Amino acid sequence: MEERLAWCLKIKTGIKLTLPSEEEFNSYFSAAKTDLENLIKGKVLARWEPVVAYYSAYYSIYAFLRLLGIKSENHFCSILCFRYVLRVINEDEKMIEVIDRLKRRREEAQYYLKTVKIDVNELKKFIDHLENIKNKVILNREAIRRKIKELIEIVNREEA
Repeated sequence: MEERLAWCLKIKTGIKLTLPSEEEFNSYFSAAKTDLENLIKGKVLARWEPVVAYYSAYYSIYAFLRLLGIKSENHFCSILCFRYVLRVINEDEKMIEVIDRLKRRREEAQYYLKTVKIDVNELKKFIDHLENIKNKVILNREAIRRKIKELIEIVNREEA
């Protein structure tokens, strides 16, 4: 993962440190929960369910990145960075498999017009779990940012 994370720190649309933003956390997490509720209530056309489910999961993790003051315009890098955050705070990285599965299903539905079923309950558990670790993330915010800064310094030294 370190090599891929290093790549994400080098590219223009990859991982950047910014100011932490509770406001952006609230906006992204609210959007994730609204999308989840729309899926639960059946307010999404079946062919768009995988797309909405993926973005619900993506917005939920991106909310945490913004809470930490991490910005990324690359989905691969955002997901990888969040996996790294989970590792730093000793949370189970396996939960990322949920968003990985949703990403594959979204691609199948969106790019290949396949009929794809999603597990809304799995998505709900994913988002609920994230909501439950918010305080842990906040408590570890400076340690996480320090680790990211260290990785940036290593990447910068290697390029010099």
